[in-house]
Amino acid sequence: MSAETYHELNEMLTFKMKNTLNLLNSKDFSKFCLGAVTAEEKDSRHGRHWGGGGGGGGEEEEEEEEEEEEEEEEEEEEKKKKKKKKKKKKKKKKKKKKKKKKEEEEEEALATLSASAS
Repeated sequence: MSAETYHELNEMLTFKMKNTLNLLNSKDFSKFCLGAVTAEEKDSRHGRHWGGGGGGGGEEEEEEEEEEEEEEEEEEEEKKKKKKKKKKKKKKKKKKKKKKKKEEEEEEALATLSASAS
């Protein structure tokens, strides 16, 4: 790995870790975990947090909001994947059960035929 690549990865990880720590230290962490923070609450919270500074800090706010949106999208994708996987597993189980039932019926029919033939 080149030094330049290492440096870029290090910067990226540092940035992600800082954002994670900010989220963990936020007042609404439990609400984030429960998914109970509404868009209105987020807006009002950001308004209070970033509002009094004057003209500076706009880029930081945008970056943080983009980061939060990306995290939410990733969480939604993860939930969809889990749901899809669960559905697929359930379908497979149902198919297996149906196949087993069909085999049992065939065995029963063969047993009945052999019993009536003798």
